[in-house]
Amino acid sequence: MQVSRSLQLVAAVACLSLLAACGGDDADVDTASGSGGRLSIKMGTPSDTLSSSFYAFVAADKLGYWEDENLDVELVPGSGSGALVEQMVAGNLVAGAPSLPAVVEGLGAGLELIDVYTYSYGSIFGIWVPEDSAVKSVGDLKGKNIGIAQAGGGENAVLHSALEDVGINPVTEVNLIPIGEGEATTLDAIKRGRVDAYASSKNDGHSLTVSGLKLREITPPLYEGLPGRSIITTPKGLKKNREQLVRMARGIAKGTLFCDNNVEACKKFMKEAVPEQWVGTNDAEQSQGSLQFEEAVKTTSVPEGEQFGRHKADQMKTFKDTVASIAKDFEDFDVNDFLVADILAEVNDFNRDEIIAEAKAYK
Repeated sequence: MQVSRSLQLVAAVACLSLLAACGGDDADVDTASGSGGRLSIKMGTPSDTLSSSFYAFVAADKLGYWEDENLDVELVPGSGSGALVEQMVAGNLVAGAPSLPAVVEGLGAGLELIDVYTYSYGSIFGIWVPEDSAVKSVGDLKGKNIGIAQAGGGENAVLHSALEDVGINPVTEVNLIPIGEGEATTLDAIKRGRVDAYASSKNDGHSLTVSGLKLREITPPLYEGLPGRSIITTPKGLKKNREQLVRMARGIAKGTLFCDNNVEACKKFMKEAVPEQWVGTNDAEQSQGSLQFEEAVKTTSVPEGEQFGRHKADQMKTFKDTVASIAKDFEDFDVNDFLVADILAEVNDFNRDEIIAEAKAYK
């Protein structure tokens, strides 16, 4: 999957002011079939192709965890994280999992968004150089040509902040050149030496690796600990659809725990869900799907004793400051208002030992 970066947040603000035209005041209400009966929810994803980043969602469906919750979940594909933010603000979707740069830019533009379940930790963006490059760290990029996916892309916040952290002015002391999202033009630009480094989504880096390009990641460790993806909604969406969000997130938590204890089974689930990402590979070979899956499992694993969906305000503040450093007219916000733990106790109210036993016994 290519991670779209169209941050159409100006349009989202306009859409918010014209809410009736964009979806109506009641569009974010899901209905139940009778009191305590079956519920449904539409959850937006940023791309029209599901990636292994959403393996726990696939596992929750495959293993019947949402069925156990008496919940129908429709994963609605989108055309980028910015567009997904728009749909939630307009009330057309209850929740979604857009990339956090799009979410933070939306908050900085005055949109009302909240994070009810932090799904993963570890930036979805990275910085790479060719394996044989003399560049050893971000500090060696002064005066260099750096390839980016596109101007205004989500990777720019991480790149700009990383450069500034080592005293490099990202505007005057490097050259940023759009070279595409891990596609043929990207590969050609790196092979021909048009750029000395490449900053983009981790998925784009995986695409280049599968194409045979040997890269070395130089993303500073600080950014690897930042929030990755979350379940995002609006205050109104949470108020009107609290039970749906609890049930959906609990299924995702169970799916995450299952896959943490039976990686091979979940890898099989993803091969069945998006076979085109695993075509031509066997268990001994890397593919776009396998690299995405490996990264996703690493960033979603929850240490024993901690809550699934847990928030980390300090890391979120660092991330907010990273995005704000390159955003124009950024309206500051309190990360504690954005990180809402209202549903987490209920989400984590399940027997972990039963899920672990199921995973270990699953064939």
